[in-house]
Amino acid sequence: MPENMKKWQLLRESFIPATIVMAFLFLAVFFVEIKVKMDAEKVVVVEIESSVGTTAAILEEDPDDELRVITASSGGVAQPEAGPLEALSGAQTSSSAPLAAETGSNARKLEAEAAAYYKSGKLELALGVFDRLIKAGGAGAGAYFDRAVILSSLGRQDEAVRDYRAALSVNPHHYEANYNLGVVLLRMKDVFGAAVAFRAAAESTGGPRKANALYKMGSAYMKLGAGKYELAREAFEQAIRVQPDNIPARIKLAEMEPDTPEGYERAIERFEKALRLKPNYAPVYFSMAVFQSSRGRVKQAITSYSNAVKFNPELLEARRRLGVLLLSERRWSEAREQFDLAVKKDPDDAKSRFYLGRAVFGEKNYKAAIEEFQKAVSLSGGPYPEAHMNMGRAYSAVGDFPRAIQAYQDALKTRKDYHEAWYNLGLVHLRQKREEDAIQAFKAAVELSPSFQNAWFNLAVAYARAGNEAESIKAYKKVIDINPGHKQARLNLAVRYARGGQLPEAIRLYKEVLEQDESYSFAWLNLGIAHYKAGDNEAAAEALGRAMELEPNDLKARLYMAKAKLASKDYAGAVHLMEQVVDMDPADPEWRMELAGALRKAGRAEEADAIMKKAKLLGTKGRKTDELEVR
Repeated sequence: MPENMKKWQLLRESFIPATIVMAFLFLAVFFVEIKVKMDAEKVVVVEIESSVGTTAAILEEDPDDELRVITASSGGVAQPEAGPLEALSGAQTSSSAPLAAETGSNARKLEAEAAAYYKSGKLELALGVFDRLIKAGGAGAGAYFDRAVILSSLGRQDEAVRDYRAALSVNPHHYEANYNLGVVLLRMKDVFGAAVAFRAAAESTGGPRKANALYKMGSAYMKLGAGKYELAREAFEQAIRVQPDNIPARIKLAEMEPDTPEGYERAIERFEKALRLKPNYAPVYFSMAVFQSSRGRVKQAITSYSNAVKFNPELLEARRRLGVLLLSERRWSEAREQFDLAVKKDPDDAKSRFYLGRAVFGEKNYKAAIEEFQKAVSLSGGPYPEAHMNMGRAYSAVGDFPRAIQAYQDALKTRKDYHEAWYNLGLVHLRQKREEDAIQAFKAAVELSPSFQNAWFNLAVAYARAGNEAESIKAYKKVIDINPGHKQARLNLAVRYARGGQLPEAIRLYKEVLEQDESYSFAWLNLGIAHYKAGDNEAAAEALGRAMELEPNDLKARLYMAKAKLASKDYAGAVHLMEQVVDMDPADPEWRMELAGALRKAGRAEEADAIMKKAKLLGTKGRKTDELEVR
């Protein structure tokens, strides 16, 4: 055998490549790009304007870390550009376990040819060479293993499983074949079969490779649900016994702690132990932040994400998630700082542009928000309904309703079930006094999301403006069914009953609102008006007095207090109150007309005529004496 070939075979059989493999595996587990699934991209608009952020995302399972290897007769390794990892296959090519029956220089030449094809990404050609070798008969475990790797790379998973098992029939203790079989079975959703394969891989080796296989086995058991959690826990604990600094296993044990205060504390202790083993290690801070966020500990998660980006400023996903949590806390400028840094790191990242738009929107820089949402759409390379929807909000905020409508419609073209987009579209129509269009949009929103209370509320408002009192009442009742503590809906429902002449029902509802919030001045005002219309002037005066205490400048409360005094024949008191109203708003003719009426009832006709004349000179305005409704 040539000297160079001997040296390469020695290197192949040494422990060094295995060490390199585990290093790459370890990095692959933690630096995987994680998909962000946040309801942060879904904006729920409360009432007319404000928005609520969504909860944090959950850490995804490990990357697809199938060992990708091609062996030539010299033990050479080839890796396609798409492969996440380079590793030694462990396939035997010695005379004790030949790669193929065809031996000698021709076999070695074919093996080298296959390796070259594989390395250059010509997988079909490499596959053809291995087909020839295996068809010749007498193939060893290495040939089946390498062909399985190619088949898996081509997406032919069933055939890859066949060849991994063929390799294992020749060498049952082939670590890479067992490990890759587990990876492919996971990909095929055969989670239990994957766990069995990872167990076999663990039993075939020792050291860090054994620990990694045990970790994968535990992860597979976790996927099988709570019934297999004990097996998963045992696998992770065994991985730690084999390799005490196995950080992934420690993280999984932390994630498995129950959602109780005690479980949370134990989990944090596990994360802190991992950090003592590997201080300032950004991936541990990242995983701890994801765990804390999933348990609703937003402030703690923000601290952990901050540490992750402190110790690894290049960890873009941690920076993005930190920014999203800051958005949920309405810490707009801090969120903007994170997304500014993310955009500097990767100017073409559509999600970072989207979130930057959210942050500057929160700062009320609507023009900048529109620009960032437009960039997000352009960079996404496909539909981005969340960006269109938020772009619509920004256009609406600057009063550009036609562009807002177009943006919402663009969002709905690719996501017809986007109930937030339907809702915001309804708000724009409502602002433009297009009640029927608003009703249709709000109805679409509640059909898609039956518990969307804000959509029901504004649907009720739209029905009321359209004059459909019956449907408005139904919609307000639906809001109260969803949220019995929704005082605005209860107050508006009472207004609907009051305007329909159902004063006892209105009074009952106003009192229910005040049981929830005694400081709600609108409710006291409307209760006073309802009592006045029902002829109970004493109760009216009591309620209106409370309204005036809470809102001393409320002109309508003083007006109805004056009306109650007139009804009780306290003419002097009524005139005094109306004079106060006119002094507070002298440009409004309506108040002067009410004062003239009070003066006339008090027997001061001459003064009443003079006030009426002045009122006519000021012109007329719409009546403002109805009950107040929250919109």
